[in-house]
Amino acid sequence: MENLLSTIQQNLESIYEISVPQNIHDFLITDKRLAEILTNKSIEEDSLEQLLVSTCDDCLDISLYLDCDLVKRIGNSYPSHHSDKNDLHDFWVALEGVSHFLYLVWNATYDRPVSRLELELQAEVDKFVSTTAVIGLEKDKAFMQEIWSLLFSQPKFKEKLEKDNLQRYQKANAYASQYCLNLMGMKNQTTKSLHNELRRFYRLNQHAKISRIDNPKQLYQPINNPLSMI
Repeated sequence: MENLLSTIQQNLESIYEISVPQNIHDFLITDKRLAEILTNKSIEEDSLEQLLVSTCDDCLDISLYLDCDLVKRIGNSYPSHHSDKNDLHDFWVALEGVSHFLYLVWNATYDRPVSRLELELQAEVDKFVSTTAVIGLEKDKAFMQEIWSLLFSQPKFKEKLEKDNLQRYQKANAYASQYCLNLMGMKNQTTKSLHNELRRFYRLNQHAKISRIDNPKQLYQPINNPLSMI
């Protein structure tokens, strides 16, 4: 599992051309009781992943809780084009946790605030990107469409979610769904143009992300150095 989580983090950093000194392993918790002690609240029985965050003065304390049974099931194997595409759920849960961790830490490095909606939106995009680009099938439109359908065509949300949380997850899924459709519809799409677009999107705040999704004609305007957008 350690190798898998490191691979997920490294691949996301590579895709978005970012780097953080923190390694996800140093912040991983699989003991549910310990996670509850740290958060001072109970974790739902069916919760498989949760980013634990607390702030004090200028300090940001972070841990990533992953269910111990999930960790056992997922092993160390990164999905490939030989994987059963209908059995990606556990991988996506782990990836979502790493995505939350990386996005929050990277933004904190630049003293940039991050909303919960922003975290969820980026994680949904990361699932799509990691399952297509990273395993080398980003040019296979049929495969991309299949992964899009698995992620977005019939989203399922926990039945006991509070109204505000449900609405946030629904919005994140809807925005990510549209953005990934926009990616697949990019004209003159190349690996370089796709990666530059993704790097630009990653660096936008929530308002700018949503504006870009709502105005797909903005995709893709060439930039010489994506890092200049920080």
